[in-house]
Amino acid sequence: MSATVKLSSALPKDDANNGLDDTAAELIANPRTVMAAVIMYDVPKIVDNTDDGSRLPYVRIRRIEPLGPAKDVDPKFVTLFAKLVEQRTGSAPLPFGEDFTIEDEAAQ
Repeated sequence: MSATVKLSSALPKDDANNGLDDTAAELIANPRTVMAAVIMYDVPKIVDNTDDGSRLPYVRIRRIEPLGPAKDVDPKFVTLFAKLVEQRTGSAPLPFGEDFTIEDEAAQ
């Protein structure tokens, strides 16, 4: 877990901003499939540590729109994703979806 940013557990309550609700059946049927989504977020809370002077932001998801299984995402999005990762990290990312693939050992 990140030591510099925390993720709030609450999701938007309304259907217009929370597209995950529409995918519940698919998530239950395929829980090990890596999914992709576009999110918008903000920071509703910052916790100050008075002992060491650190500040810890809590990120809240404001909108989430599922794109589907990572392996099936539109190539335009995959290209944009790779470009953004490379801009942020300075190195090319692993192929889209492969860096988070979970092998199902029971199926082997």
